[in-house]
Amino acid sequence: MEQSPSLLGHCSEEQMTSTELPWRSSPLELDLSPDRVQIWHADLNHLWRPIDRWYELLSPDERQRADRFLRPVDCHSFVTARGVLRELLGRYLNLEPKQIEFGYTERGKPFILNGDRPLSLEFNLSHSGGVALYAIACHRRVGIDVESHRDLEVLSLARRFFSEREYDRLCEIPPERQTEAFYSIWTAKEALLKATGEGLIGLSRTEIALTDSEFAPMSIALSSVPPAWHLQPLKLGPGYSGAVAIEGKKCHLDYYALSFASSVTQETR
Repeated sequence: MEQSPSLLGHCSEEQMTSTELPWRSSPLELDLSPDRVQIWHADLNHLWRPIDRWYELLSPDERQRADRFLRPVDCHSFVTARGVLRELLGRYLNLEPKQIEFGYTERGKPFILNGDRPLSLEFNLSHSGGVALYAIACHRRVGIDVESHRDLEVLSLARRFFSEREYDRLCEIPPERQTEAFYSIWTAKEALLKATGEGLIGLSRTEIALTDSEFAPMSIALSSVPPAWHLQPLKLGPGYSGAVAIEGKKCHLDYYALSFASSVTQETR
């Protein structure tokens, strides 16, 4: 496999070494410049609207996707996560959530359309186990991933989806920490491949190396992805792993938490 190395650096001067990120309440006004990336956290089970209010915000194609879910919990997560996305983007763009139009790349990565023209605002979202993460940036691609830990045969999955070096590294880790390490690699891969637009088809062409102690992404190797990329692990508490991938030069990360008492926008808007 032919690969070209790409420098990996943490993207924030506020690099976290504690077990939690400094999530702040939503500000009244959002200030997004090209040297900042804003990360949003939402607990999909404890937001401030019933599910039908989020459903009303969705486009016809999003509603069709929601209606295809067999399990109500999956439908609820999708509808709420997409509804919150529309509220967030509407606030950044000064648009009503229903006015936002999405286009999709050949491999399904969404982007914002203004009429027929893509906008410079970049975004990505991920949700798992009732938690949603959103990355919002300007003039730089971003990808984000969150995974709730499940009882999986991580070595079997790693043998199937990871590179040989990644698999060998995972086997060297004590069994009681292999799940944590597996999800650190997996979320870093997914965040990066969502940012580039490759999707899961590029899993085998992306290689992540971890630090020895914290299992934070340390270096990456890519195929056919020339720009510099930064990976930042997101410490989300027990049972969850997350990562964000950001294109380009060093930037600042802002962390905002949506909660029942801290809505994205006022209901009277």
